[in-house]
Amino acid sequence: MNTNSTSTITPISEITSVSLFSEEELDFSKEYSLINKDKKCSIKCNHCKNSWSSLNTTHKRAHLSDNVFSKLYKVKLCVNVPSKTSKAAVASLKLLQDKRNSKDSIKSQVDSNLMHITTVESVTQSEFNPKRKGTISEKFNVAAATIADRKVANYIFSSKQSFNSCDSLAFYEMIRAVSEAGPGYTAPKSSIISGKLLDEQYSAIKETNARFIERESQLGHGMTLSSDSCTITKQPLTNYICKYPNRQGISLGYDDATELYQAGGIKDANAVYEGLKTKIEEVGPSNVTAVVLDNAPVMLAALTLLAVLYSHLIVLGII
Repeated sequence: MNTNSTSTITPISEITSVSLFSEEELDFSKEYSLINKDKKCSIKCNHCKNSWSSLNTTHKRAHLSDNVFSKLYKVKLCVNVPSKTSKAAVASLKLLQDKRNSKDSIKSQVDSNLMHITTVESVTQSEFNPKRKGTISEKFNVAAATIADRKVANYIFSSKQSFNSCDSLAFYEMIRAVSEAGPGYTAPKSSIISGKLLDEQYSAIKETNARFIERESQLGHGMTLSSDSCTITKQPLTNYICKYPNRQGISLGYDDATELYQAGGIKDANAVYEGLKTKIEEVGPSNVTAVVLDNAPVMLAALTLLAVLYSHLIVLGII
């Protein structure tokens, strides 16, 4: 047993790794006893007999460690602690201190990054101070463009859009239009985009496709018509797409498919046939050279009806 209050100090540079101690040696609760006297509980050190009304796990270790940690945790150092126990307590506290330092380092790095971003934006905003001399074009400098880049990137990240969308012509046209609209521009709400603007875009595309089909017709080019069903926002639809050689497909429209394929619970070939017939008549039978569908029985039956009505058509049912 150690009787000198300063003789069991272990320098931090000589601390042994915690892994060298057994679980029993790192269980410091056995170094203390619980005393119940006059209906009051206290904790007593089994070595120096000092007692406390309460003592948490860290302070128990600090009491048994050395001068460095006892001062750090403001607890009286045990003068009779065995050397092996003292080394184990010091190693355990050193490990705890390293973990805390690591967490503080990560937090400090995050805080530093956030402060850097805030500082950059604050400094950049100061470039637009109206008291500064210079033209508007001079004030719209590299720093302002950097903030704009970050905002665009954040929109792509948060809305989970494809990075390739930034390379599209539509993306560049959008950025240019917003820039030309000026600082007072406010983006439309989702209800406007999904309503009025969507209808306008659909009408514009439909007119463009009609002009394209007319031009191909004048050149004597025939289209291949295809159709299939799909579900968009829980709405069953039948889409109609035409294709010219070496050209992208063109949507000719869609029908509500809730009842299109169903007649008393059975798929109806006549409904498929009527839908295709309507589209062929809209674009002109002479402009259609082939109709391609899948090889389901109802589709093959509809193709047979089309071949009877339009003898010039090539009809194919493929897998």
